Amino acid sequence: MLADNVWVEIFDSPFSVGIVAIVMGCLVGIAHAIGQYYHRVVRTRYESLLKRDMLDRGMSVEEIERVIRATAEPDDGGAHRKGVHFDIRAQVPRGRQSGDAT
Repeated sequence: MLADNVWVEIFDSPFSVGIVAIVMGCLVGIAHAIGQYYHRVVRTRYESLLKRDMLDRGMSVEEIERVIRATAEPDDGGAHRKGVHFDIRAQVPRGRQSGDAT
């Protein structure tokens, strides 16, 4: 019964919404940081397993480097994930000019 009164007193404060918002914001930030770290760990693990598998198959170092470079994410600050990068030239068929009517 006493615990019920304590919670009522805590959330009866006019600052309780702000405090809860700040706490939730911090928790979201912490969860995001943990998720990014976990993603990097898992990605590194799978890349090392891929490299080991390619070595076991007898691939040369140059072939392995080529495969790893081809599968690496582009270094554009994450714009490819945000949908910022869009190359219109890739969408227009070759041989057509912007003024051609068909």
